[in-house]
Order: sequence, then structure tokens, then C-alpha cells
Amino acid sequence: MRSRTAIDRLIARRDIHLWEKTLWRMLYETCARAEELPQLNIEDLGLAGRCAWVKPMRELTSLIGPGASGTH
Repeated sequence: MRSRTAIDRLIARRDIHLWEKTLWRMLYETCARAEELPQLNIEDLGLAGRCAWVKPMRELTSLIGPGASGTH
């Protein structure tokens, strides 16, 4: 796991594309699995609560985000 400082340095780099920066930030902040995040659509995001519903390998959907817990 990378430190918060390492993630911030990575995101500050101009040679890294925005989608990759977003992926790194979301992986760090949500502890989601890497295969869950590319499946998200903009409609899945709860911007106010900084969370999203994802469908992992099992049938239940899970809420990811800082401090999020729950299944749907």
C-alpha cells in the first residue's frame, strides 16, 4: 500500500493521465478492488457522499468510499 504522500506526489505529476490519477486516488481512498473501479459509470457515483455502488464478484452490491459500509 502506498502512503498518502506518495499518492499525492503521483497525482501532482503532469506526465500521468487524469484517468490514471483518478484510479490511483479512488483505489487509495476506497480500498476497492482494482477490477471494481473500471466498471463504474458516472451515474454510479454519489458525489456528495464521495461513494459509489459497485458489484463485486459476489451477487451483492457494495458501497465504496471513505467510511462507507454496507451492501445492497
